[in-house]
Amino acid sequence: MPAGVLSNEERIKWRQMVIKDAGNFVKAPTEAKADLAVCLEATKRDGTLLEHCSDEMRAHRNIVLEAVKNNAEAFSFADESLRGDSEIVHTAVRQRGQLLRFASEELRADSDLVLEVVHDLWFTAEYVAHDLRYDSDFWREVIDQDPETGWMAFSYAPVELRNDPALVMEAIKVDPMAFKFASDELRNDPNFVLEAVKVNWIVLKHASAKVRKNMKVVLEAVSQDFEALQYASGDLLQDPAFALEAIGHHGRAMAKGGVGRHLQDDKDWVLKVMEKNPEALAYADDDHREDRDVVNQSIAGRLGACSGILWKVDEKSIKWAAGTTALALESLQKEAEAALVDGSAHE
Repeated sequence: MPAGVLSNEERIKWRQMVIKDAGNFVKAPTEAKADLAVCLEATKRDGTLLEHCSDEMRAHRNIVLEAVKNNAEAFSFADESLRGDSEIVHTAVRQRGQLLRFASEELRADSDLVLEVVHDLWFTAEYVAHDLRYDSDFWREVIDQDPETGWMAFSYAPVELRNDPALVMEAIKVDPMAFKFASDELRNDPNFVLEAVKVNWIVLKHASAKVRKNMKVVLEAVSQDFEALQYASGDLLQDPAFALEAIGHHGRAMAKGGVGRHLQDDKDWVLKVMEKNPEALAYADDDHREDRDVVNQSIAGRLGACSGILWKVDEKSIKWAAGTTALALESLQKEAEAALVDGSAHE
């Protein structure tokens, strides 16, 4: 019998030992680990035992296929020559998508296969072959096929594609969080960011510091949601013109945590605020809420002044007027009490 070849007697012995306990294959002699029958018996019971087969056996298609069917992890021990075998690769990655990284360049460029794997595990987009990675249509499919995770997979697209305004905008329309992975150039482009913000204000969160100083962009976001104000630059929050417009959208912007509090030191500015958004009175400093001029401006702005302009009479107006009038009456009562005290003092 040629040296290195297992005898029939030894073959039967090691097959029985493997059938009894697959782990016995680890301590089998070199001849047994190079024997087709013994290796097949072992890998059918524990695919990872492919690691202990001879180089020749790890390049044997039937052995590898049986091993992968039993345990997908066996694919990592397969010979390089089988990394491009479609059946073996499909069998492996459908069990464990991460194994795509061991597939050949050709199969990692198979759009259908990769889309299937990326759909289940978005981070496997890291293993996309070079040619497919630069295919914009492929990334459109990645984004469209799974709105929940496609935008995260998009993070593995090359920067050249993440700098494509049309492609990035498509991604944003599926999920605005995709803007997080846009190129620095796009995140620093106020015109592009403005269009993106029109889709969803949360895009502002990932805009550059420069763009978050842009009044037009930030006001577009604020017009959609008050929370957008937290992403405005500090300088912008101190700007009287910006603050006035922001409060025009949301009276809450006048409260603590909104625009600069020091702006309320300017009564003329506060009066403009009341004209712009009368409901901002509820968030003004206490001294303004007790100021006759400010309160009157707020009432006039909401209900119309007593100058011939018709008051708005609806359920919302009535409720609002009741609350605002209460503030005004409280202020007038304090003035009357103060006048009585002053009168008593002079008697």
